Amino acid sequence: MRKIEEKITVTTKPNGYALTVNEKEYLYFNTLDLVKGVCIHVGLGRKSPTTKYGRDAILKAMGDGSLERKLQKEVNELKSQVFNLKNALHESKEEQKGNNGQEGLYLM
Repeated sequence: MRKIEEKITVTTKPNGYALTVNEKEYLYFNTLDLVKGVCIHVGLGRKSPTTKYGRDAILKAMGDGSLERKLQKEVNELKSQVFNLKNALHESKEEQKGNNGQEGLYLM
């Protein structure tokens, strides 16, 4: 098991609370949302901001045991996006090689 170290601070703001995890700040309007944010950003290590509904869906999935499937689906979608971007980059490079500098501006 690997050791996870996070630098966490919670500060009060005029309209709520700020949770800072490794210098990334998340804002919450009440203590319940703050606790949910701690579970998501510290407990699960999620770096991206989430909506109230996104946090609730993740916490519900933790409770009913479907979180692993939900996260695996996200991983598969991200892998697919990376694959598509790599293919597009490869095609772009091949297209540039094929031109060999033939395209240009010709003045008469």
